[in-house]
Amino acid sequence: MLAKDIRNMTDAMLSAEVKTLIEDHEPESLRLDYKETLDISKDSGKKELAKDVSSFANEQGGILIYGVPEVRDGELPRLKPLAECGMEIDRGLPESIERILISTVQPPLHALTIRVVDLPEIAPKQLLIIQHP
Repeated sequence: MLAKDIRNMTDAMLSAEVKTLIEDHEPESLRLDYKETLDISKDSGKKELAKDVSSFANEQGGILIYGVPEVRDGELPRLKPLAECGMEIDRGLPESIERILISTVQPPLHALTIRVVDLPEIAPKQLLIIQHP
C-alpha cells in the first residue's frame, strides 16, 4: 500500500511508490485494487467506475490503479511485469472521471483524488490512480 496520501506526494514520489507496488507484485487487498483498463465511453464503463470507487468510499478507503494487467496463476491473480503496464490517457480523462463520479455517486466524494502517473519504463503509456482516503 502507498505510504502516504497521494494528495501530499510529488509526482516523483508517487511514481516511485507505484513502481515498487508493481515490481514487488503487491497483491490486491481491501484497500488496493488494480484494473487493466478504463473505458468510460459506454454507460457500462461509467457504472463500473462508480461501483469500484464507491466500494472503497463505503469501506475504509482505498486506491484503484488503472493500467495494470493481471494474469491468473492458479487461484490468485498475479501482476504482469511493469513493461506490460500502462494505458493511453487523454489529457481530459481525470476531469471526465470526476464529472462521472459527481453525477453517479451520492453523497459526493469530496476527498477523492485522481492522478496520472508517468513512469519512464512504460512511456508513452501512463497509469491512473484514484484514491479515496
